[in-house]
Amino acid sequence: MGGYQSPLGLLREGEGVKVRLGRFHILVLGLLGLVGCTFGSAKMQVNILNPAQPIYEEGMAAYNTGDIDTAIDRFTDVVRYYPHNGLADDATYMLARCYDQKGDLLDAARYYKLFVERFPNDKRVPGVKRRLKSLESKLK
Repeated sequence: MGGYQSPLGLLREGEGVKVRLGRFHILVLGLLGLVGCTFGSAKMQVNILNPAQPIYEEGMAAYNTGDIDTAIDRFTDVVRYYPHNGLADDATYMLARCYDQKGDLLDAARYYKLFVERFPNDKRVPGVKRRLKSLESKLK
């Protein structure tokens, strides 16, 4: 059948499970470390298979609408709480870009450095190193 057994039943590869729960349920489940959640509406969306995804998507939505402070909050959550998640590289990179865009060169440099240290084989590293060099010369 091409599926695999998950705690939620039989799912096909690549399928996600989305559940809508109230704030209290998310708090309880989040405290137990069972799921990730996003904050932004009376009902919160949970992606059990990748709890960082809805948080990262909120960060991207905020970034794309110019709400840099919210984007920083969301990307920080991904980097802090899901450092080994597949989206941690993108969140770290976007966090650096957000600070760069705000003109906070010190924090931008900090997250660009973190990106290079944690993801040295990423295709964005050469460009990040160039930007880091530029920032470091401005910070002197």
